[in-house]
Amino acid sequence: MVAFHGGLQYAHSMASTFKTVHNGHEQYCMKWKQDGKWRYVYAYTRADLNNKHLKRVAEIGVDGIIKPARRVNKPRVNKNNPSLKMVFNEYLEQANLGEKTYTQRVHEWNNGFKTIEKLPVKTVSRETIERIILDKTLPQSTAFHYSSLINAVLNYALKRDYIKVKPALLKPHYENKTEIKNNINIEQYVNDFRGIMRYVEKNEKYQHMYPIIKLMTLGLRIGEILAITREQISNANMTLTINKTLVNNNTLKAGTKGRTNTYKTRTIPLPMDYYAILMNHIQTLDHTVLTPVWRDGTIINNEHVIFIKNKHVMTYSYFNWIWHRIQRDYFNEIWNNKLTDDNYLKPHTTRHITASLMAYDGIPLSMAQTILGHMSAQMTQHYTHITATMKRETIERFTRDTAVQTMNNIVDETMKINNENKK
Repeated sequence: MVAFHGGLQYAHSMASTFKTVHNGHEQYCMKWKQDGKWRYVYAYTRADLNNKHLKRVAEIGVDGIIKPARRVNKPRVNKNNPSLKMVFNEYLEQANLGEKTYTQRVHEWNNGFKTIEKLPVKTVSRETIERIILDKTLPQSTAFHYSSLINAVLNYALKRDYIKVKPALLKPHYENKTEIKNNINIEQYVNDFRGIMRYVEKNEKYQHMYPIIKLMTLGLRIGEILAITREQISNANMTLTINKTLVNNNTLKAGTKGRTNTYKTRTIPLPMDYYAILMNHIQTLDHTVLTPVWRDGTIINNEHVIFIKNKHVMTYSYFNWIWHRIQRDYFNEIWNNKLTDDNYLKPHTTRHITASLMAYDGIPLSMAQTILGHMSAQMTQHYTHITATMKRETIERFTRDTAVQTMNNIVDETMKINNENKK
């Protein structure tokens, strides 16, 4: 049998090219029989695959390699009648996904849509897809991911005019357990967080974390807090600008992960006590750490990080570790209780607490979204009438509510009794 690959013709060889998952990544594979054995080569592109094939054939030493009478071009999606798999592959190439997301999409596709991927995309019916994504035997999260993936592929097919009308698919039932838990327990979360903040303030063991936990009451994301640099704090206006991505050894450490077209810089007025806490913290630093600042993968500056661990940017993993220890010790010492899944406060829950207190205080939704950073490009334009003065008044009102005297007294008295017992 004769096959044409990489511009050369091989006599007495049989070769086929296909995509497969190899070492956890989707790659091209070429398989052929030579000297009575099946041979395989893998590569991410067809060009590399053909080169590897040529090299391998030459290494084995099969004669009869001659110039071809024709050249096989790279297979292209048939726009008139592409298969669902063809459209999925083209979607992957055009979507510019990260490595982890890319692998996850391939895994979801192979597990969910392998049985229908050879069907022409024009003939795939709504009922055929819904039999997969509405399968009641699937876990809710899996069905949700399948639905999201097939909708993305069909949207791409519609955009490229491979189909004229996108099927109106029913969405799988998805119950956000975290959201339900937050709705039920938000009042308890508020009290627990106030108590934890007071406990950290009074406990020498954890006082280095107090500025971070204090900033969490402003609704900042943990990554945003860990990425704060001295250059972001304005002494003249007492404001904090959130717009940084920090890296170390070319690895993202903290900050804004989104691209500039999905993440917008925001400036938050700092109440006087917050500003003073940050300034005191900066003065206590033994040394400053210059860290590269990225924007869309390009280093644009080097700035002085203020939250440091082992002479580097404090990492997510360290924060999560010590945040767990703080809560464990707080519930043990103050309430003589154990930390469980029910009373554990996830770091991101503080953003829900901030939003809930703002809503309870009658703060307009547009104001809360501006402070919390929940805005797309369209929303940014819509909220430009919100001034810095208005935001400052909102922050001042909110921060006064976070210092509840009752919870402070409980923590102070309990810690005082514990210290006396130790003596």
